[in-house]
Amino acid sequence: MARIFYASAKVSDMYIIRRATIDDVEAIRNIAEKAWLTGHFNSRERQHALLTLEQVYSAEEIKVLLQGKVQCFLLIEDTLQPVGFISWSVEPLAFFIHQTYCLPSTQGKGYVSLLINEVLRIAAQEGKKIVDLKISSTQVNFKYYFNLGFELVTDGIIKRSDKSPAEFLFRRHLP
Repeated sequence: MARIFYASAKVSDMYIIRRATIDDVEAIRNIAEKAWLTGHFNSRERQHALLTLEQVYSAEEIKVLLQGKVQCFLLIEDTLQPVGFISWSVEPLAFFIHQTYCLPSTQGKGYVSLLINEVLRIAAQEGKKIVDLKISSTQVNFKYYFNLGFELVTDGIIKRSDKSPAEFLFRRHLP
């Protein structure tokens, strides 16, 4: 996939959305780490976050996902620096968005919306009618996802334990 160049009123400079390659593994890890560790953790929670981060976002795991084409990744760059990414997999009936992270310093610039909208465009182009998105968080901004055209799948709310956040499944139907 060639680089896609965009300009937006919300983004001061030109930005690029492009498919991630093996050369982007460290950029993905860096973005994930900075996004994950911006939470206000006590020392035990921070230690757990670091362990989970290393399991989910180890260089080896990301390479396996990229090389095996298990998940697709897009990077968004601002002034040629990676500032965010999104990953998804293609399921039989739907696209499934796994992760969307941007650097904390870019919050409010609209990058997450741009990444999600690009995946929606790709899904529609490939003839998919459904895009699912799972959010694991104690603070889910429902209005944000509703404004992007997603609906909450009520039977998709999963509470794993008292110590872990619930998982929320959002779905968007494409024309």
